[in-house]
Amino acid sequence: MLTTDFQKPPSATLPVPPAQGIHIFTMPERYRHGAEGKMHEPEKKTQVASHAQVQAPVAPTAPVPTKSAIPKKKSSARKWILISGVAVVLALAVGGYFLVGKKQNEPVQISQQPITPIQRPAPTVETIVTIVDEPVIEEPVVEPEPFPIIAVPGVDTDSDGLTDVEETTVYSTNPRLPDTDSDGFLDGNEVFHRYNPGGTAPGTLLESGLVKEQVGEMNGARYAFYHPSNWVVELDGTEFVLDTGTGEGLRVSIITKSAQQSLREFVATASTSENVRQGTTKNGLLFFQSDDQLTTYIDLNPTVGAVLVVKYETGTNARVDYLQTLQMIINSVQALGAIQEPQIGEPGV
Repeated sequence: MLTTDFQKPPSATLPVPPAQGIHIFTMPERYRHGAEGKMHEPEKKTQVASHAQVQAPVAPTAPVPTKSAIPKKKSSARKWILISGVAVVLALAVGGYFLVGKKQNEPVQISQQPITPIQRPAPTVETIVTIVDEPVIEEPVVEPEPFPIIAVPGVDTDSDGLTDVEETTVYSTNPRLPDTDSDGFLDGNEVFHRYNPGGTAPGTLLESGLVKEQVGEMNGARYAFYHPSNWVVELDGTEFVLDTGTGEGLRVSIITKSAQQSLREFVATASTSENVRQGTTKNGLLFFQSDDQLTTYIDLNPTVGAVLVVKYETGTNARVDYLQTLQMIINSVQALGAIQEPQIGEPGV
């Protein structure tokens, strides 16, 4: 028989070891004598460690936070944004309400200025006027030259008053000698007074054969004038054309005017030049000349109202190479009187 009462030897004193994983089985009395026993684990007792059994402290482990302990940052930020937006909307709504209410409650200021009535013009009665178109006489329009020619004076190498072209083609003088015949007079001055610049004075141009006299009658007046012998004279209707052979030329015509109209009045209506100069020819005839000296009006016969007109045409050369010759022709003009009507009894009547 197994009993639990046992006596400790009196001489043996055993130390009581600490209960470290030691299991003690006790059998209750009811299970003795063949009854089955069950293992009973005694409660663990707190042991006080001695100095020799002190162990190193174990580092504490951080507690694992649960899901409820983790802060929800994103949800909190969204809540604040939503709350702020709602607050701003409420603030704007309240402010707009008060602002609109204030505007509606303000009194309307009515202008004290008197109202001026609008004056309407009296109705006008329309008058229907029938305009009858009168025939309009269209005057011929003179088209300006698309490329106007500006004339320049010819070349005068020796500065004697005659251009080089005049000296070589008309008077056979030296264009490098101002006084070809050495008589003390410049070549151009002698031509102006109708003297021969290449001969001994007092030889005239007509006597030398360098010029010829043109005599005729037209528009009730008889006339005469000189022109260079080598120039070609052609009659073109009621005017003469003097061809120099170098592209330039002169037109000579006779125009009638009223006997009561003065030459100045006639020139004022006939000339296109703004300025004209008055002069007298070597034969004592009154004339007016344009400021460019290219058009001359000579009072040929005041009694019958005849005016001799000399126009200088530069042609395509755009040069005035015969200006002194033109002055010679003007000084040579003669008024030979009016055309006399044939008398009864004269031959051929």
